[in-house]
Amino acid sequence: MDLRERLQAALGNAYTIERELGGGGMSRVFLAQETALERHVVVKILGPDLMAGISAERFAREVRLAASLQHPNIVPVLTTGVADDLPYYTMPYVRGESLRARLHETPPVPLRQSVSILRDIARALQYAHGEGVIHRDIKPDNVLLAGDAAVVTDFGIAKAISAARNATPEQVETPDPATLTQAGSSIGTPAYMSPEQVAGDPVDSRTDIYAWGILAYELLSGAHPFEDKKASAAQVMAAHLGQMPAPLQEKVPGIQLALADLVMRTLSKSRDDRPASAEDLLENLDTARESHDTLPPHPVKQSRRSLLWPAIAVVALLAVGAYAYSKLGSKAGASSAISSVAVLPFAHDRSDSTEEYFGEGIADELMTSLGKVPGLRVASRTSAIALGKRNDLDVREIADRLGVSTVVEGTVRRSAGRLRVTAQLTNARDGLTLWSDAYERDSKDVIEVQAEMTRAILAALRPGDVRAAGQKGPGTSDPEAYDLYMRGQYLVERRGPGVAKAVQYFSQAIDKDPTFARAYAGLSAALELLPYFAGVPAHRVEARARATAARALQLDPTLAEPRVALAMADWHALQWDEADREFRRAIAADSTSAVARTQYGRYLITSGRISEAIPQLRIARRLDPLAATSSVWLSYGLAAAGYDTAAAEESMRSRELDPNLLNNRTILVLDLVHAGKFKEALSTIGSNNIAPIPFHGITAYNLERAGDKLRAARIRSSLDALPDTIWGVHSARAQAYVATDDTAKALTEMEAAVAGHEILPHGVPLVDRMFDPVRQSPRFAEIVRKLGLDGHGLTGPTFHRAPP
Repeated sequence: MDLRERLQAALGNAYTIERELGGGGMSRVFLAQETALERHVVVKILGPDLMAGISAERFAREVRLAASLQHPNIVPVLTTGVADDLPYYTMPYVRGESLRARLHETPPVPLRQSVSILRDIARALQYAHGEGVIHRDIKPDNVLLAGDAAVVTDFGIAKAISAARNATPEQVETPDPATLTQAGSSIGTPAYMSPEQVAGDPVDSRTDIYAWGILAYELLSGAHPFEDKKASAAQVMAAHLGQMPAPLQEKVPGIQLALADLVMRTLSKSRDDRPASAEDLLENLDTARESHDTLPPHPVKQSRRSLLWPAIAVVALLAVGAYAYSKLGSKAGASSAISSVAVLPFAHDRSDSTEEYFGEGIADELMTSLGKVPGLRVASRTSAIALGKRNDLDVREIADRLGVSTVVEGTVRRSAGRLRVTAQLTNARDGLTLWSDAYERDSKDVIEVQAEMTRAILAALRPGDVRAAGQKGPGTSDPEAYDLYMRGQYLVERRGPGVAKAVQYFSQAIDKDPTFARAYAGLSAALELLPYFAGVPAHRVEARARATAARALQLDPTLAEPRVALAMADWHALQWDEADREFRRAIAADSTSAVARTQYGRYLITSGRISEAIPQLRIARRLDPLAATSSVWLSYGLAAAGYDTAAAEESMRSRELDPNLLNNRTILVLDLVHAGKFKEALSTIGSNNIAPIPFHGITAYNLERAGDKLRAARIRSSLDALPDTIWGVHSARAQAYVATDDTAKALTEMEAAVAGHEILPHGVPLVDRMFDPVRQSPRFAEIVRKLGLDGHGLTGPTFHRAPP
């Protein structure tokens, strides 16, 4: 029986279902005849992807609150209930088209009618907000045109869905952008979500004001402010976070300045810079309607490299904008400053591949300095460097993918003791060069050159900001120490066997300059990665890692990197509470550190706190969208929470970002195996030989479960032949044998791993389904106790997972 038939059978004679009208991500919509009053109504049924996670009774209770809204510009809820376990609600049938349909028509909506529509929506928001109801999903599809009036539908439904979900708020936040209209407390449509919705932060009425601004921009200009047919939902969401749209007056020549300014203010990234309330919005809109000030058509700009004419155009635009802002009393200073930038790796001499680290190091230092400027968002290192190396993308495309408004790029060359650096700052929206310069000095003057570039770029980004002249350099005046530091950072970023060499470079940098705080920070981080990539026991590097991290913080208490190292040292030592506190300190020191968020997410998964891990990993993924590692652990966390579909999609995304990443071929294959996707699992594993010992055990487990028992047996034999003294071998054997009938052997190896101070749960967390065959064993319970994880729900028939 299809959905329509089920619905009709459940509703009985009260309604006659006539036809399906369609629906969006949250509902299926049917036209029905209400028998008692002989009128047409709309019956909306929650979409099937939502029903599994919804308490139907609570949903009906929440919708009754929305039914109290009675306003001429709001489509009211008539009834709500549950029919055959299907949560539904009814609304009057509005004869007319949606604003979405009207936008698709030609000619475009006239300006006078557009403003009237926007005013009606603002009136609806003013009333609903006064009643304590936030819409959360304002978009053209939810605006219906009835005669000369616009009415808003589905008020309170997003809130009702969020409140009626069975899982905790953290667990139900679905991070897949394409399905954000379907589930989770971050209900909304990606194209119209506010920055705080994208970030997963609490929302208030100003979220609806931002969505109103997106809708207004689209209605008045005929195009979405971040319209790009090739852009994914994730790219649009990134734009909401860090990219300001082109000024509306450029898109609509002749528009009133006051109206254009109002729309742009509603699109401010900071809630505090938007109109304070819908009432304020309405008052400003009425004032704008009466204004007759207009802006001349924006001049066409031709060359990216030309400096004179763009400068004249920028000065003229700033002058007009300042005049308009002064008339309106707006926060011009807050909105005029450039809010986001990406620094691409400086191109080096391709004939000398050993200089690649230097080009990245120059960019890294600029990122660090710019990242200290309040209100300036700097694209993550991993993502900026990855995109900057692609020859098929221009500056605008790179900026769009990173969600930034400006881009720094340049070249660097060292030869015969001389250094030549060129750099330019580009406005990504129009491709115009905002600043450029060239420096030719002795190679030893690299630190001075970087300081000059930083000051110049900051002056271009924030004209008149005195902080532009006071940014700190890398923390050393010794060019040799700085060069060694850059070499170490380059290797740490690439993980693998280079981590051990990075330890040497950082140590040499410290020898050159014992006051170089960031060299100590880099060394502490590299030391805590040695257990994963060099087979060095964690307890052997603990004391040195702690000492170098402490020295880094003594020299520069603002650094987050050494705090992450301290947290990992606590974590590896099974000091769970101490690790948690130190991770929180690291995030407090630098809330934009994707590394801190990712490692904290891993820690939370390891300790069984899945619902807390997912938001941290979502933030890490947002901060560094092209870093596959955060996607690996986000996918893993989603799978551990039971969200298999979202996990699979995130897993695919991670593999697309970096198919050679070790975790993609091991950790994420576990999820494929648990989902029964054996053919895909075997294809992902491939035929590569994995170097680090612990990863051999994961591969053996995956092969055994996926059906390649011969290869799995070979790996088990090779592990058994290794000396017991090799650090990590017991963990690997345990993982390899838990897939077989010899679970006693697996438990024995787990016990040996704990006794040998191996970081057993850090490779494959004990929440994994891998350990379900031994989860009820008293021996497993004792292992969990010795690891300090008793009471975390890891023992029993299965680890408690939220339903998908």
